[in-house]
Amino acid sequence: MLDKLVCPADRHFPLELQVESTVEIAGFGPVCEKYCAQEDRLFQEEADGPDADRCRECHEVEIETGRLRCPECGDVFEVEQGIARLLYGLEGTAGAEDKHKEMRARDSQAQKYDSLAFLKLLSAVEIPMTMELLKPEPSDLVVELGAGTGRLRARVAQAARFTIAVDFSVESLSLSKSKCRAGNVGWLQADINRLPLRDDVADKLLSCQVFEHLPGVSVRNMAIDESARILKPRGIFAISIYRASWFWRLWGPKEGYHAGGIYYCRLNNGEFQEMLNRQFTIVRQIPNVGMYLQMARCVKKPV
Repeated sequence: MLDKLVCPADRHFPLELQVESTVEIAGFGPVCEKYCAQEDRLFQEEADGPDADRCRECHEVEIETGRLRCPECGDVFEVEQGIARLLYGLEGTAGAEDKHKEMRARDSQAQKYDSLAFLKLLSAVEIPMTMELLKPEPSDLVVELGAGTGRLRARVAQAARFTIAVDFSVESLSLSKSKCRAGNVGWLQADINRLPLRDDVADKLLSCQVFEHLPGVSVRNMAIDESARILKPRGIFAISIYRASWFWRLWGPKEGYHAGGIYYCRLNNGEFQEMLNRQFTIVRQIPNVGMYLQMARCVKKPV
């Protein structure tokens, strides 16, 4: 993934890699576009691009443990169990306390999450609809924001060229990785508001039941801006989010906390559209999925 990663502190590209251990994997991701980690060189022009055979050799090896260092600011980030841990910048930012609570809750609940009965029922509807909105193609690089324990991981990995699974819960990522052995998946611990990915890197983005947990309008808007930044021009964003309705007002507040201190806010139709319209054009919206969610397929607006 070094061709895709930037420093989360200052967005310097590329990062330096120190390898401690590797494992062999089966799979082949996208040919690198800007930087060859194997040769440690930036491509100066199109004629100076990568060699596909060498790329294939590189993609058959996964870094199990190591370190990533930013040569600009000097910050060092660990690679552990094949997960690049580039989480940065939570302290002192808007919603930091709520994010820390959720991260701890997600870590502690990771092993039980997949067994939730309501989630299984909802997933039977949500996952096929999400795949229909996303429409991943064999040439796509897909970034999943808030990938969690990997409900959609295998489906996306089978359809896309390469997928980057992003979450701030390392326990959730570790569980997802243990369930999905596909060689065309990269694992990245990061904050959705400070994505350590370079501009215009993804063909498509995916986010399922994530943005409602971002604490406040400004934090959600920042995440929308970051999502658009890493998405290629005219790229596709498929998203699902809690919906506000008269039904849920009978059962609880529009905004509150789940067990373990996980913040949530149910957005009404207008709030959902206003959030997305900052950076995207909504081409299809599904206002009601199982009385619980709303979904949309969006296209990144031209700059």
